[in-house]
Amino acid sequence: MGKKRILSLALALFLVAVPFLEPQPVYAFGQSLFVNLHGTSFDGQYIEIEVPTSASSSAASRSLDFSAADKQKLSEAKDATGNAVNWYFHYSSNVVMYDFGKTLKENLIIVFGEDEYEKFYISDADQSIDLYAGTNAQLPTWLGFTGSLTIEIVDSENIISPPISDFSVSVQNGILSDLTAAQKKQLDDAIRSMPPGGYLAFQFASSSVVYDLDKPLFDNIIAAYGQTGWKRITTTSLTPTIKLNVTTGPVGAPVGKGALSAAHINSSTIKLTEISTGSNATTFVLGMSSSSGGTYSTIATLTLSNRSYEATGLAIGEYYYFKSTPYNGINGGTASEVLSVRARPQRPATMQATAQSRAIRLTWGAVSDCDGYAVYTSELFNGTYELAALVSGKNSLSTTISGLSPGRQYYLKVCSYKQSGAKKVPSVYSGPVAATPR
Repeated sequence: MGKKRILSLALALFLVAVPFLEPQPVYAFGQSLFVNLHGTSFDGQYIEIEVPTSASSSAASRSLDFSAADKQKLSEAKDATGNAVNWYFHYSSNVVMYDFGKTLKENLIIVFGEDEYEKFYISDADQSIDLYAGTNAQLPTWLGFTGSLTIEIVDSENIISPPISDFSVSVQNGILSDLTAAQKKQLDDAIRSMPPGGYLAFQFASSSVVYDLDKPLFDNIIAAYGQTGWKRITTTSLTPTIKLNVTTGPVGAPVGKGALSAAHINSSTIKLTEISTGSNATTFVLGMSSSSGGTYSTIATLTLSNRSYEATGLAIGEYYYFKSTPYNGINGGTASEVLSVRARPQRPATMQATAQSRAIRLTWGAVSDCDGYAVYTSELFNGTYELAALVSGKNSLSTTISGLSPGRQYYLKVCSYKQSGAKKVPSVYSGPVAATPR
């Protein structure tokens, strides 16, 4: 009997003797998802949704929804509370309005996103999520703050006479109070004391909305901040503060888009300049971050008469990200494109190439904050440049590249460099300049 026949028979006997391994179960909420109900008459109640823990649970995930009876229960509650009540799913710091036209899974994905939903779903522990019902003025206490919200009155132009102090607005049992009658009168008196064109406005990011005394405080806040901006405020501080600005600037005036340029002063200093034109902006808020999509901290406010700022103390070799946002009064324009700049030394300001016999002598201007220079050559203007010489010392300002072909044109670039540990951090290139050896 041949070897192939023996192997085939042995494999067949093995498959008969050893059954296929059963697929491992995919856990789904440890069999149950609990939807905890808050608001109206629900407090303390929950809906339990059973999900089988088997290999087929992925199919259950695709159709995850409330039962018909539970849908009827929620529908009756919704009808009883009327249109004044909103419904929100809450998990961690995410709060999303519940859409009764979608399945439970579709609503959960809006809260979590696809990837996080899978992590939430495939779990060996029971999971829970909160479904909250309440009017616009009712805020879940688990959003992050209790006690009071401070309305800071910002009157940098001293328009209001007499000036008014900041307002403290109470938050109790998840409900944000409206301004008191006395506070409303103070605002009304302040508006009446303003010169023509004066107004009060909440300002958030690039939006500004004039305060409407005929509407409740919460409606004014949402008009300016939106649900997303409001949620951001209430989840970042236990005692949040928002600003009500007093100004005579035009409401909604177009202020254009910011634009930045950068220049290296030395290896740890970058000069930023606002170069936008054609807008009616009066100031430019300059922000800096350590990553393109990170949080931008304000490092300076530029003006029409002082458009530049030097960012100092930067780490050599690191990348920094900058953007500017123009403003006219409290009205914000569009932020500039993000400007990515690496902290590096200045490049040599001047270059001169002199042809010699089978060689080229190159000289350049000094850079005070560097450890040396690197020279690169190419036979094409836009070709690949290769390192031809490494010159140590900031005061060594020339080198000769030898062994070149006579009659052939060469292009040369030079950069300064700064030593950072084992690495040389280069400047931007100067050049190229061209020369043809004899």
